[in-house]
Amino acid sequence: MAFQFLITLDFSSHYMHMYSSLLTGSRSHKQITSDVSKFLKFYYDPRTLFVMCAGNELFFVGLYLLKWVDTPLSVSLGMPLPFWGAYTWAEAMTLVCFPICATKNVVNVVQLWKASKILVGVDLAERAKAREEDVQKPKKT
Repeated sequence: MAFQFLITLDFSSHYMHMYSSLLTGSRSHKQITSDVSKFLKFYYDPRTLFVMCAGNELFFVGLYLLKWVDTPLSVSLGMPLPFWGAYTWAEAMTLVCFPICATKNVVNVVQLWKASKILVGVDLAERAKAREEDVQKPKKT
């Protein structure tokens, strides 16, 4: 259930962000100005975006591999490791990628929130314009 929620959050936040970019006339949903969100502007930097997306996906791959990999790193590498030796490589990958995955999901919430605010602003502006046009129309009797 948690995985379905996270996937839904990822898809819906990205869709709403793309749609709000389309409505505001942006050339690309990846072009973020700092007045919208400094956090999202940093996230959409190509290097940051790559690390976040790769880390997020590797976290879920690591969770899947936890079931299948049970050889500790020290055994599979053939040398003692001070901290990581007792972990399997799937556990190590999952532990390293967890903070990235958590941050990516915070980004998804921020993206959803900012896109929602933009869509509400566009909707309010369109409604105000429609009301003004209705007021200016001559009334038929």
